[in-house]
Amino acid sequence: MTIATFINYTDKPLTFIIEPWADRHEVPPKGEVGIRYQLRDGAEDRSASVMTEGEIEFWCNAEDYEVDIVKPTTRDLLFWELCVGLGWCGSPAGSIGNFLPKNGTVNAVDFSEAVFLSEGEDPSSQNEKELGWHSSIQKLFITYFGDAAVSAGELHETSRRPFDKPDDQ
Repeated sequence: MTIATFINYTDKPLTFIIEPWADRHEVPPKGEVGIRYQLRDGAEDRSASVMTEGEIEFWCNAEDYEVDIVKPTTRDLLFWELCVGLGWCGSPAGSIGNFLPKNGTVNAVDFSEAVFLSEGEDPSSQNEKELGWHSSIQKLFITYFGDAAVSAGELHETSRRPFDKPDDQ
């Protein structure tokens, strides 16, 4: 079986169109779509994709196929905003998750400190610039989770890949 995947890194929904059937599927922002198909014995895979603004057209020369659309988790969206929006992507010191507990509760302050540690920065620094960053990171945490504290598990939950089984994560 062949699986082709596409990620929508935009802030708008993307239309995934499968030809020659003209089947349309909406992929949410930061979501991922996969198409799985099997060719007839001896057939060559001549699948092709055409990308235009807001659409991916995928020509699938198989007789049958499956589509799996994966929505991003709240954690995925928060980490995307931290990295792409604010530049806090982690460093050789480790990823943010390395500095978060696996169990219990994590609050916005704990999360902000973990972000600093993941960058190799001192989270206890009291200079004005760092205090401003702590405030921004804490507000972002609350914006995405809707609360100042969440289960640690929510911060370790990443999206599955298309066609992964729950045990594959």
